[in-house]
Amino acid sequence: MNIYQIIITIVVIIGVCGSVGFLFPLSNKVSRATGILDLIDKLGIKSTKAAQQLAISSQLPLEQRKEKAKESIKEGLAAFKITITPKLEKVIDDTIQEMVFDSKAPEEQRNQCQKALLEQISQLQVQISQLATEKSQLEAQNAQL
Repeated sequence: MNIYQIIITIVVIIGVCGSVGFLFPLSNKVSRATGILDLIDKLGIKSTKAAQQLAISSQLPLEQRKEKAKESIKEGLAAFKITITPKLEKVIDDTIQEMVFDSKAPEEQRNQCQKALLEQISQLQVQISQLATEKSQLEAQNAQL
């Protein structure tokens, strides 16, 4: 091996070791985030089912299920000393929505989607009638000019 190859080998080794040193903290952050998300999913399943059971047994009003599930998830995260940020709050909301949707029978899911579509259609029809009224008013003003 000549001196040039030795220098290149040393530079490569230093570069790889430096990169590995840089990647360890990044790897820890990624694994911590993944762990938190997994914990939220597990707590979400249990909390949603628990809130549903409380509602079924008339111990909790139906409209309070989401808040109860959210409260349970937050308590679980607090037990692990995880600070709840606004972004984490959004993840918790999304997790609860997913759990509620997944717990519905296919017919319920289909009915929920149809209801949402019908509401959108109704809103669009209102917009169409408003635009038609506005159009006729503008045409009348145009005719006067």
